[in-house]
Amino acid sequence: MCNQSLFSNCRLLTNMVAIAGMVIGASGFLALSTNAYGSDRIAVFTEQSYPLNYTESGRDDDPIIGFGTQLVKAVLEEAGLEYEITMVPWVRAIQAIDNRENVLVYSMTRNPERENRYHWIGEILSLEYYLFGLKERANSLPRSLPLAAGFEVGVVREDVVHRYLTGQGFDHLVVVKHPARNLSMLERGRIDLFPFSRFGVGLFSRRNGFDRDRLIGMVKLEEISTGIYMVLSKSTNDETVGRVRDAYARLKASGALQEIMAPIRILMEADRVDVIQ
Repeated sequence: MCNQSLFSNCRLLTNMVAIAGMVIGASGFLALSTNAYGSDRIAVFTEQSYPLNYTESGRDDDPIIGFGTQLVKAVLEEAGLEYEITMVPWVRAIQAIDNRENVLVYSMTRNPERENRYHWIGEILSLEYYLFGLKERANSLPRSLPLAAGFEVGVVREDVVHRYLTGQGFDHLVVVKHPARNLSMLERGRIDLFPFSRFGVGLFSRRNGFDRDRLIGMVKLEEISTGIYMVLSKSTNDETVGRVRDAYARLKASGALQEIMAPIRILMEADRVDVIQ
């Protein structure tokens, strides 16, 4: 957990995220209500993944905030596009972007399997994925991917790790809708490991009332340790894709995107979790 000084900073930064999310959300609502930008409208889908995209209550129908949400809203506002963001389980987000035009999804891990399926707009954050287990059980846990295939691993249905581990021959996967479920199953011994990003797992654990010091990263998932992105559906017209890409590039060049994401790096560093090297 954060020490007292860092914990206070974490609380302050989290409150800043909520306030900024509401402010930017209001501007998005204004764009939708006034129809100021013409007929182009983007349906945006995301999942619960603190602190990038989440609701304060954990209910999907409440206001969506987070650092990734701020970034996506800023880009779409800069592009002059109407949008509406909906929180759904990941499998529904994938169904939408695979079957409809003018759909944007965040935050999606980039990998070779997905490369030609979507328009990759821009990176939100770079990540390293690990399989995490309980530190007190570390001596009995695997330290390589082939060995890990024999253990019970909790995964979110149809996310990049689920598909990757299935492709690696893992047949002891326990599939869940929401990642927080993995923590309770780990505690009860229902699973041995679960995948998460190294610099996000501490924040994720703290938000869900789990002591991050009990966790340890056992196996790095090298092939999917890459960036997470905002992406548009492949059937979206080229003009819209260009507008969003250009908006991302302008905000990146101005430093606005870096400013949005700077606080998350402080939070992640404060909640870093040990890994086996």
